[in-house]
Amino acid sequence: YLRGGGKLFLLLGPALDRGVTRYASLGLESLTARWGVALPKTIVVDPVGIPGEQPLMTWATRDGYGDHPVGRAMAGKLTVWPLARELRVVKTKVKGLSVAPLVRTSPRGWAESDLASLKGQRPLSYDPAVDRKGPVIVAAAVSHGPTPQMVVFGSERGLLIRRLAAPTLRDYNRDLFLAALAWLSDEMALVAIGPKRPEHQRLALDDKQLGKTFLIVVVVMPLMALCGGLVAWRRRRR
Repeated sequence: YLRGGGKLFLLLGPALDRGVTRYASLGLESLTARWGVALPKTIVVDPVGIPGEQPLMTWATRDGYGDHPVGRAMAGKLTVWPLARELRVVKTKVKGLSVAPLVRTSPRGWAESDLASLKGQRPLSYDPAVDRKGPVIVAAAVSHGPTPQMVVFGSERGLLIRRLAAPTLRDYNRDLFLAALAWLSDEMALVAIGPKRPEHQRLALDDKQLGKTFLIVVVVMPLMALCGGLVAWRRRRR
């Protein structure tokens, strides 16, 4: 199908058994590797998290997008990656094939290979002997010459219907998916962030922005009010 010019969009999060003791095969590993994208048995973690989500295992990015039409359309937009797997670009025998990273972790992220750490049996930390240091790729686009051929996302949980149907969303996961789908369909004019409906205004703040907001609202503004009150009190005393 692919050799005949077909298009393929894959959402391939890590498959684990119920006890989180081993990885399960998806049956697509050899296919994606032939087209330049390997699926290592790792789970991507990153200290750049967001409030209300599982630390490390769910992380977010605003600037981890690759130099690609989809990545350029998403610049500065927050996307969230819960339980994502690593994608690795590999050499292939298919002539004219090119693989472009769409989304990466921050340099502080890594591909974790120790399932015991993921279960909480050992501290979750980067081990240079067995883990792959970030930035780690979690989404990639494959072109065959000038023709879009395949898109692979290393997580499907950020696109669950029950999640996207929430009354408010802090992220742009849906927009990333639609932009990648438009690129794969050769609809370049649609590779953009569409207009937002007023009832779905998104306040997307990461940890750093929340820290600044807390400092301004809880510390700076009350101090300014206190200083203003002291000045008014001293003037009245005079």
